Formats: sequence, C-alpha cells, structure tokens
Amino acid sequence: MSFDTPNGPVFEPENPMLRSFYEMLEELAPMEAGCRKFEKWVEIYEALEFDMREEIENEPAASA
Repeated sequence: MSFDTPNGPVFEPENPMLRSFYEMLEELAPMEAGCRKFEKWVEIYEALEFDMREEIENEPAASA
C-alpha cells in the first residue's frame, strides 16, 4: 500500500515501529502534499525506514 505525493509514492513501512508515522503522513497528504514542511517529514520518514532496514539486515545472527 502507498499514497502519492508530487515527489512520488510513499510506501508503507516494513518496520511496525514506523506505522503511526506513516499513517499520520497518509492522513495529511491530501492537504499538505507539495508543502515544503510535509515533504521534509516524508524525507525523514523514508530515512528512518532505510536506516531501520539496514540495521536489521546488518545484525549478527544470534548464536545458539
């Protein structure tokens, strides 16, 4: 699932900790998309999603 902005789609987070951030952006998108402040929030959201994904991928496997 995703929603569109003038700069492209914003996709649902893989990390559930970002779910409420995504839902807030999705709710604001119809009124605020294109606004500089809104686009900055989208950039922050996408950076957090990327960083969290990288962190999970780079975690060492737990030893048994």
